[in-house]
Amino acid sequence: MSESIKTASIHAHHLMRASLSLFEKCFDELTDEEKWLARQEAQKSSEIEALILASPEAAGVIITPEMLDQTMAEVQSRYDGRKAFKQDLKRNGLKIKDLRHALERELMVEAVLEKVAASAPTASDADIRAWYDRHPQKFQRPETRTVRHILITINEDIPENQRETALATINDIHAKCNGASDQFQNLALIHSECPSALEGGLLGRVPRGKLYTALDKALFNMDEGTTSPVLETETGFHILYCEKIHPSDIVGYDEAAPQIKQAMDKKLRQKSQTLWLSALMKNQQVSQGHSCPTSEHLRQDAL
Repeated sequence: MSESIKTASIHAHHLMRASLSLFEKCFDELTDEEKWLARQEAQKSSEIEALILASPEAAGVIITPEMLDQTMAEVQSRYDGRKAFKQDLKRNGLKIKDLRHALERELMVEAVLEKVAASAPTASDADIRAWYDRHPQKFQRPETRTVRHILITINEDIPENQRETALATINDIHAKCNGASDQFQNLALIHSECPSALEGGLLGRVPRGKLYTALDKALFNMDEGTTSPVLETETGFHILYCEKIHPSDIVGYDEAAPQIKQAMDKKLRQKSQTLWLSALMKNQQVSQGHSCPTSEHLRQDAL
C-alpha cells in the first residue's frame, strides 16, 4: 500500500469515526455544517494520532496479528452479517485492509498511552483517607431490602398464560406461601417464570426505585420475613418476599477505600497522559486554535 493510499485510508477512517461520534450518522448523511465540523475533528484526531505514534514512547510497541484479528472481529460483530459490514466500509470509502491498518494504529496509540500511564504515581493511603474524610455525603448508603420474587406472565396467545388463568395460578401459589424463606424459594423454583427462579426467586439487595412502581411501593411497606399480596404490573402477576431489611448506613472506610483508590489512580494516570502529550505538543503545533485535549478525549479519538 503506497503512502498516499495509506494516508487517504487513515483520514477516511477518522472521518467515519468523527461523523459517528459527533452526530451518530454516516458522513454522507451530514449537513454541510456538520461535514465541516466532522472534517475538523477528523483532522485533529489524525494529527494527534500521528504525533503519538512518532513519539519515543512508541518505539518497540508491537501489535500482534492475534490482537488485530480480535479487534477486527469485535468491529465486525456490530454488524448484521459480513455483507452489511463490507457495505458500510464501502460507503465510508474503506476496504477491509484499510480498516485493519487503521485499527492497528489505534491499538498502538492505546498501547502507548497505557505505557505512559504506567509510570504515573499511585494514590497513597493518606490521600485516600483524606478524600474519604472530606466527602462523608458520598458514603451514605440508602435503605435496601433483600427480596425474592415469583412471576407468572400474562400472554393472551398462550392458553395457560391468559389473564384469568394466570391470575388463578398466582393465587394458588400465594395460598401455599407460609412466610418461610425456604418454602418461597421452592415455590419460585417450581413456578416462577422469571430467570431469578433458578436462584429461588432472588432479586438481590435493592434500593427504592429499582423495581416497577407497584412492586417498589409494596416492598418498602413490608416487614422483614413477610410475603406480599398478589401484585400486577405490565409483565404479569407477582409475589414478593421481603427476606431482610438493611437500614440506611455509612459505608465504612475499609469498604470504600478500594473504590476511592481506583478512582484516584485513574485520575493520576489521565493527568500523566495529558502532561505527556502537552510536552509533545510544545514542539509541534497539532491543530491551530485547538487546546490540549484531555486524556479521555485522547481515548475517544484513539479508539
